[in-house]
Amino acid sequence: MMERIAVGTRFTKRGQWGWVSRYNQRPDMPDTGCVQELILVGLSTRVLAESAVRGGIRTTAIDLFADLDTREAAHCIAVPSLLEGHLIAAIERAFPGNSSPQLVYASGIDTDPDLVRSLSQTVDLIGNPAGVLQTINSPDRFFALLDSLSIPYPESCFHKPANPGDWVVKLAGTQGGTGVFSASHNIPVGAVCYYQKRLPGPSLSALFLANGQDARVIGFNTQWNDRLDPLSPYRLSGIVNHAAITYEQKKQLGEYIAKLVKSASLVGLGTLDFMIEDGCCKVLEVNPRPSASMALFDERYPAGLLNEHIRAVAGCLGPEVRQDGRALGGFQIVYANQTGVIGDSLVWPVWVKDRPAPGSRISIDDPLCTVTAKGDSIVAVRELLAKRGQLIGASCFA
Repeated sequence: MMERIAVGTRFTKRGQWGWVSRYNQRPDMPDTGCVQELILVGLSTRVLAESAVRGGIRTTAIDLFADLDTREAAHCIAVPSLLEGHLIAAIERAFPGNSSPQLVYASGIDTDPDLVRSLSQTVDLIGNPAGVLQTINSPDRFFALLDSLSIPYPESCFHKPANPGDWVVKLAGTQGGTGVFSASHNIPVGAVCYYQKRLPGPSLSALFLANGQDARVIGFNTQWNDRLDPLSPYRLSGIVNHAAITYEQKKQLGEYIAKLVKSASLVGLGTLDFMIEDGCCKVLEVNPRPSASMALFDERYPAGLLNEHIRAVAGCLGPEVRQDGRALGGFQIVYANQTGVIGDSLVWPVWVKDRPAPGSRISIDDPLCTVTAKGDSIVAVRELLAKRGQLIGASCFA
């Protein structure tokens, strides 16, 4: 597949190969003194690439979309999948010879410890190693870890409950809610899954930095799903960087994260997803890599959160950054309600991210773009996001 990558090729369709642009570091950018050039790999690398710009780090971004935002921030390669062969070919083309480039992975990579182990033979990974990922992503090992640390989680089991009405089934190795279904859903034979009691209330998360021994909680988020796609009723729709929880609950979550970091040797950026039942925070899962929610806090760090991730993996946690007194921010993924082609003359509003290139063909229910908004409350932010999502969804096809 390597011969299909050519410098200067214009990328016009999602999922095809092609070099699409080069970002050159500007002289006015801060020198982090940490990493000068980096590979970013994941389903989408836009958030990491933009954080890299803040930190003055040149990046080669390898993902499935190569959207306009990523092209503006990085030397960008689109791959047809995150299979090992496609990734290795792209890495070797971008960094030929015997060099050992450094790589940060995002969503879509951490759920495959074998892939991470294989990549580590080619690149210098900046993130959690395969062994840590196996512990966090294996349901039986993860629940055993929670039990050993006396960290509560919703009632769970590995067999279909007799009365599944109040339960969901979760496929291991999935993310963004795409592998969560009603417990009555038919699961493919041989699939690794578990059943969990459904809790009322919103899904919440805590973004944190860790160095294997200690942790810093960056902030808390409220998440939601649109439930518009019957094939994926729990897929992530949006996030706001605020959660209506008490000081005691924040303290409780900080203790959970500290225990998990030390016990599992977690490093770098990560998120802990949780819900609240009868005032008690109950852990759903840990995402042991930079998440999309980092975009909602990145501007609060002068050199960006990607730089903080790199430093944390190396063992250094910076000072806490005060998060109070700022407007709330959020984003919402817009899923296409029809199949179409992005027009050549479309002018995107400034509050749109993950903009597909002109000529990109988008299938129904695929991610179309991301809308952003700020406001003084979760309700205000969500209302503005919904309004912008409806507006952009009806106007972007040729």
